[in-house]
Amino acid sequence: MAGRPHSSSLGPQRPRRRMLRVLAGVVLVLCLPPLAWLVWNRIDEAPNADALRWGSPPTRDVADAQNAWLYLLGIGAAENDDPIAYGRRRVDAYVARARRDPQAKADPLEDDRNAAMPYVGSVEGIDGIAQLCPPHGPDCIGWAAAHRAALGRLADANRLRLQRLDTAIALPQWQEAPLLSSDFPTPSVQLVVLKINLLALDANDSRRIPAVAEEIARHAALWRRASEDAEWLLSKAFGGTFMERYQRLLVELYEHAKPAQREALQPAIDSVFAAPTAAATNLDVVGYDSFQMTAVTLRGEIPSLWQSLRNCMHGTPKNGSCSNDLVSSTTYLPQATDNIVARIVTASADFLAASPADEPAAAERLAERVGREDPSRGDAPLTLTIYNAAGRRLALQSVLEPVYRKRLNDQETVRRMLLIKLAALRSHVPAANMPEFLAAQPDALRHPYPGKSIVWRPGQRAFAAPAAVENSFENGFIVVPHHAPSSASAAPPPPQNPSQAIRY
Repeated sequence: MAGRPHSSSLGPQRPRRRMLRVLAGVVLVLCLPPLAWLVWNRIDEAPNADALRWGSPPTRDVADAQNAWLYLLGIGAAENDDPIAYGRRRVDAYVARARRDPQAKADPLEDDRNAAMPYVGSVEGIDGIAQLCPPHGPDCIGWAAAHRAALGRLADANRLRLQRLDTAIALPQWQEAPLLSSDFPTPSVQLVVLKINLLALDANDSRRIPAVAEEIARHAALWRRASEDAEWLLSKAFGGTFMERYQRLLVELYEHAKPAQREALQPAIDSVFAAPTAAATNLDVVGYDSFQMTAVTLRGEIPSLWQSLRNCMHGTPKNGSCSNDLVSSTTYLPQATDNIVARIVTASADFLAASPADEPAAAERLAERVGREDPSRGDAPLTLTIYNAAGRRLALQSVLEPVYRKRLNDQETVRRMLLIKLAALRSHVPAANMPEFLAAQPDALRHPYPGKSIVWRPGQRAFAAPAAVENSFENGFIVVPHHAPSSASAAPPPPQNPSQAIRY
């Protein structure tokens, strides 16, 4: 009978093969989900409508020779150099560096401290901008008189810059460089604060008060343009801050002016106290800034997967350790993250566009939008946890409270309080009659927020109003001192000429 020479060897192989197939199946089943997860987290999204909106800020064509921002950026040029040309060189250095690598160290040319004519902020008697008249100081004119010698030394040390500032305020346009990194060059605003102090010093000569008022109006016009044309939030912030300081100083001038001079100040008052335009109060620039800066920062912080592997091989992880880098890079998708940020920015923009009366409802809508992006909420879908987890976490961490509308509302409250003070000065309202005088003011001069009021504090001899932004004013109140006469009999009669009424 013929034998079966292979039967003994085939028997044991079949179970082994079956076991190997089973093992391979188990391994495949175990590996497939993480593999699918890894592949899924390599598939980025397309830009959503919000990302397209905030990633494409409107642009204008502004000639260098008309650009006050560029001139201020180059204000430290050498004496025989053109500030516009020097400002353009600084911008070009920034743009070239930021487009090459947004995280790269700034070129020395970008730093105003390296200018041929740097700003001098410290002299005998004053050491830095913080020692100039405080922004909410009640009497900058008196403060300037007490620091006359030191202010004179600062003026001498910055003579060329101050002359150039007079040229800059006449330029009709304002446009910044594109935002390409979080480290960008800015004009030196210390010079502007110094100029405000020097105007206050000039006002100590009573004969100069009308001329100082005209100069205040010319300088304020520059910062009104900046707040209207700003493509950077920083410029809008400077514009609003300096407008408030010029308004405060102009009211001080009115207090110091002789009765015969006050009517001559009215054109400057009309100009400086004109209500902010729609362009000045539009805060879309906050959305553009927030989206672009967040996108640039996050993309610079999280290396790609391949870059993370190379960093690990060279022992140079970016975020503390190789494991941190690898986890972050495998769970971060740039565009998907930008889309989350953009959705939140849109909700923030809706809040920033809300009137004071609508603020609570807008805040609820914003919180609801942010909550929908949060994977830690109880009803969050699984996709929020397993897709772009690092990107989502970073996007939520980047969310800042949108307070800038409240800051503009506080500046508007100050403007209204100062107008009330001007009206009280013109009408010689005694302190005892101030509550009734406030109650008679038109809606355009009441507190912007429903339920809040501008009140008279007799003990403090000041107008006071609750501020919208916490910790921005002492004890949370905006205070405008006003030394009203104690009684009507002690005050001169109010003017009878209708043309002398304060115009709002």
